[in-house]
Amino acid sequence: MLLGRLRYGRSSRAEVCQDADMDRLEGLLVEVADCTLCSSALPLGPRPIVQASARARVLVAGQAPGRKVHESGVAWNDASGVRLREWMGISEEVFYDPARVALLPMGFCYPGTGPSGDLPPRPECAPDNPQAPDDLSIHTQLGCFSHFPVVAYYAPWDSLSM
Repeated sequence: MLLGRLRYGRSSRAEVCQDADMDRLEGLLVEVADCTLCSSALPLGPRPIVQASARARVLVAGQAPGRKVHESGVAWNDASGVRLREWMGISEEVFYDPARVALLPMGFCYPGTGPSGDLPPRPECAPDNPQAPDDLSIHTQLGCFSHFPVVAYYAPWDSLSM
C-alpha cells in the first residue's frame, strides 16, 4: 500500500543520503498522485492530496480531504485549515511550504459524505507496513479517524507529548 511506504526517509547522515531519500520520496509522491486504487468507491473520483518533503520537520496528519479540499486540490484549504493554522500560530506561507510542513492524510482522496458528515478514509489507504518518521520535530494528529491510526503508524509512542 502506498501510505505504508510513504515514509519521510530523512537521515542525519551525509547530504548524499538525504538526496537519495528525497528521490525516493519524490517517486512515492508520483505514485500517490497517480493512485486510482479505490476510484470506483469515490463519489468524486480520485484526487490524492498530500504535501511532503524529506526536509519537513512538522507532520500534520489528518483523516482525509473534505469536499472543498478535493475541489481545490490544496490540503486544509477550508475553514478547518484556517482554524488549524491559527491554532499552530503559523502563516499560510509557512504551512504550505513542503520543506517545512508535511500534510499527510490517512486517506488521500475525498471519501464522500455519510449520514453524519464525511465518511472515514477508505480502507484501501490503510498502511500495511508502517514505519514512524524518526526525526520530525512535531507530530499533530487531527480528526476522530486520525488519532489512533496516525499515532500507531507514524508517531512512536514515546515521542508523543501534547
